[in-house]
Amino acid sequence: MNKDTPLGPLPEHWDVVRLGEVANFESGKRMKGGGREYGEVLSIGGEHIGDFGQLVILKPQYISNEFYQKMVKGKLENDDVLICKDGAKTGKVAYLKEKLTKCMAVNEHVFIIRSKDKNTLLNKFLFFFYFRALGKIKLKLLFTV
Repeated sequence: MNKDTPLGPLPEHWDVVRLGEVANFESGKRMKGGGREYGEVLSIGGEHIGDFGQLVILKPQYISNEFYQKMVKGKLENDDVLICKDGAKTGKVAYLKEKLTKCMAVNEHVFIIRSKDKNTLLNKFLFFFYFRALGKIKLKLLFTV
C-alpha cells in the first residue's frame, strides 16, 4: 500500500525527510600551502573525481600522517559518497566501493556524504541518485546559489 506525500506516492513504511536528517556531510582540508607531491596520506580533491563515479588518481596529492591524525573531519571510509562542491568539477560524484588499504582524506573542495544509519539510507543509493542527470542538476543548483 502507498501513501501520498509531497513527492508523490511512496511505500507506506517510507518517510519524507531532509537529507541532513539521515546523512552527515563533512569536508576536509589541506596543509598550509596545499597538497604535496609526496607524503603518507592521499588527499582527494575534485580533480580526482572521474566522469563515471570513480576516483582517478593521475596526479596524486598528499598530506602528512601527522596532519591527517589531527584532522577531525574529512577522513574517508569504505562506502563513502564524494561530491565536488566547487570549481570546474562541481557536481561530480564518486562512490568509494574499494576496500581502503591506506588512510585517505578529502580536501576542502569535496564533501563526504555518509549515511547515519545504513538501515535507513544506503550510501550506494545516494551515489546513484546524484550520479544520474536529475541529481546532477540538483547539485549544480545547490552549489551555484
